Amino acid sequence: MSRHNALFSTNYIAGRHLGIGATSRVFECYARNSNDKFAAKKAISKDIIQFNRSKKEEAYLEKLNNHPNICNLHDIFYEEDDDGQYVKHIVTECGENSLANLASTVHIDEKYLKQIVIQMLHAILHCHNNNICHRDIKLENFIYINSYNLSHASPMFLNTINIKLIDFGLATNYHKDYNLTGKVGTVSYVAPEILNNSDYTPKIDSWSLGVSIYKIIIGNPLINHTKIDFFNPTYKNHKWNTYSTECCDFVQQLLTINAINRLSIHDAINHSWISA
Repeated sequence: MSRHNALFSTNYIAGRHLGIGATSRVFECYARNSNDKFAAKKAISKDIIQFNRSKKEEAYLEKLNNHPNICNLHDIFYEEDDDGQYVKHIVTECGENSLANLASTVHIDEKYLKQIVIQMLHAILHCHNNNICHRDIKLENFIYINSYNLSHASPMFLNTINIKLIDFGLATNYHKDYNLTGKVGTVSYVAPEILNNSDYTPKIDSWSLGVSIYKIIIGNPLINHTKIDFFNPTYKNHKWNTYSTECCDFVQQLLTINAINRLSIHDAINHSWISA
């Protein structure tokens, strides 16, 4: 990984659009010297002070780099365009697609669900072990890499995908003796304490993971963001009933409204469903 003051376009060719956020957009790009494919996140600011503050994301990525379940940072570019705006490109690994897309198109039975969840847990635990709270855990922020180029129809497809956590734009450092504040995240995934404007701990990532797993189980349904106070799962769903008692207990302990009683990510890894 390297930082550059050179132009992004000197080193990469922009490809298709992948996504858009409040202050950035993401697209495929190809290295000019190798034609390897990556993902580039482009952010623009007119304020140099705000621009410098926004450099936390790449600092977190550098700190967490080279973990098998976190998207690897490849390049960073800082530029000033002709309009005097400050431009940043963060270049990372590019996955085949997100878990949101996968859960909407492929049935994931319990055996493969557990393999995916273990990878998600290891990604979040690595963040927490480095005192970083992601604060935007959701299916859209986990990509999968399909190194063997298998089709979704292949019986080995789900057994071989590598899950990686992306997008640290809302992440923050934390200290065990102090709670966090700030109303951030994606509404249908955020913990009740955030929506209630209370301070909170890294267990907000546990809640969001619970929502993510529940949505995988029942096929990633669309949720009307304007009509919910917080995510309220319906455990009578017929798909939910096809998973084991241990699996369901695991998800319900993540989706515990009282954060004091909610599983931490460290405790979740030691849950009987995961450790069995």
